[in-house]
Amino acid sequence: MTRRGRGPGLLGIVILLLLGAAGGAIVLSVVLRTQEREAVPFIETPQVAVEVLNGCGIDGAARRAATKLRRAGFQVERVADADHFHYRTDIVIVRDGGRESAEAVARVLGTESVIEQRTSRASYPVTVVVGTEHPLVP
Repeated sequence: MTRRGRGPGLLGIVILLLLGAAGGAIVLSVVLRTQEREAVPFIETPQVAVEVLNGCGIDGAARRAATKLRRAGFQVERVADADHFHYRTDIVIVRDGGRESAEAVARVLGTESVIEQRTSRASYPVTVVVGTEHPLVP
């Protein structure tokens, strides 16, 4: 007795369904990664070292802001705590005349508070202090 006119059989259908599901998962993964990258616009700026400080005391606040800046193309070199945790709003501090870079950092973080500080003791040209009203703070 021979099998004529029958389709691929149950095993064949299961294999085709699994291949289709795997292919769909790959396409979905690529689409989601693309959308994630597009969520933070890349801003052409000179490479400037940025320091991000947690000024609100909420665990991970500075790390989340640093991640957002890195995705936008900034060179974040240090993430740490600020001198205290009573900052209400985000502050971007610029030194050595790098105001354009500091303003670009402020745009990415959604703040307008850019302060110029003239000192020769600062380790980083741009410092961000994350306050309690930062959009990434829960």
